[in-house]
Amino acid sequence: MTNDPDKKLSALVPSVRDELTKTGSRLVRRGLQELSGLGPERVAPLPEGARVLICDDQEPLVEVFEKILCEAGYEVRSTLNSIEAIEIARQFQPHLALLGEIMPRMDGFKLGEKLMTSAPRTKVVMTSEAEPSDLEVFRARGWPFDILVWPFEREELLEKTRAWVREAGGSPP
Repeated sequence: MTNDPDKKLSALVPSVRDELTKTGSRLVRRGLQELSGLGPERVAPLPEGARVLICDDQEPLVEVFEKILCEAGYEVRSTLNSIEAIEIARQFQPHLALLGEIMPRMDGFKLGEKLMTSAPRTKVVMTSEAEPSDLEVFRARGWPFDILVWPFEREELLEKTRAWVREAGGSPP
């Protein structure tokens, strides 16, 4: 066992990367590949256009969001890992973050709060199976996020995404 903290960290990084990709998720692998090529010097100011970050632990849902939004002309980054989403948001600077409500490691609520602090211009939206009537209760309690209730129709997702991106200062396609 080494006492050198740098060697301990170096030994830990590959095992964490292996653990994240163990399920074979192409989204996680792609996210890690994108992150490996980015560094702090490559962070750009929030661009015009429409950038969307999707984070949920349900891969089929992430793939549906990604497919619909990419086909509509949005620039999309997605991940199944809430911890990874923080770094992607720092680099990608999305106009909109669509976040799953319940996820391992860090739930969507905590992730949303971190994104509101680290990327204040990003519009944070939770995806949830809540009933539409629940939205009024959330708002009455001072809920800081908008909510996209699913299941949803394709047009509803596109209409709301356009509005949220505009609200964050972007230019939807």
